Amino acid sequence: MRILLALFATLAFAACTQQKEIPVATEQEARTAPTEATGKNGTIGVLHQATTKEGCPWTIRIKEVEYLLDPTNLEEEFMVEGLRVRFDYQPLRMMNRCKEANPIRVLSMVKMK
Repeated sequence: MRILLALFATLAFAACTQQKEIPVATEQEARTAPTEATGKNGTIGVLHQATTKEGCPWTIRIKEVEYLLDPTNLEEEFMVEGLRVRFDYQPLRMMNRCKEANPIRVLSMVKMK
């Protein structure tokens, strides 16, 4: 019984401790979306078409980090195997359509030479 009383007293004391103040700048960052359209097309990648039925229809490979993205709203003009593009995107909070890539929504995209 003493153990339960000591545990309760410890939890009650911990609940009464003062909360830390969040700096205003951090609070502002928390309110803004993590990936807003910058209009600068900051990410460079290469488009690849699926080679299996289980794969995503199209993926974008980011070479610097060997990372695959699954563009859910890829426009038809960019559906070219091996096309290098510069793009901005927003990660989507949805179930993956394929196991190798994470779903994204393309905000802006331009072809590279």
